Amino acid sequence: MWALTQIILEGGKMAFITATEVRVADAAAFAEGVRTIVRPKLMERGASLVIPQLVIAGGTKTGVMRAISRWESLDAAGLALSELASDADIRAMAQSLNAEPLMRNIAHDMGHTG
Repeated sequence: MWALTQIILEGGKMAFITATEVRVADAAAFAEGVRTIVRPKLMERGASLVIPQLVIAGGTKTGVMRAISRWESLDAAGLALSELASDADIRAMAQSLNAEPLMRNIAHDMGHTG
C-alpha cells in the first residue's frame, strides 16, 4: 500500500510527514525523550527530520504533544514506526510519562524544500 500511495502522488521529489500524538502530563520530559531517544532511532532508519511539538491552540488538542518525522519513503517510515512500537526504550519512555496515545497520521509534504 505504501508504494502504491507513493506512485499515486508522483510529481517531483516526494516527502512525507508522520505525526504521532500523545497526551502526557510532562511536556518537557516528552520533548526531551523525542530529542534523545526517538530522534536517533528514526534518523538511523532514514528520517531526515525528527522534532517534538506542543499544540498550544487547538481546541481539545491543546496540550497534546507530537513527535513529527519527515521521510522520503513511506515504506521506510512505516517500517521504522512499526519497529519503534515494540522498541524497549520507546516503551519505557511512554510508560514513564504515562503517555496516552491518541493518533498517528501521515501527510504528503507539498511545500517543504529543505
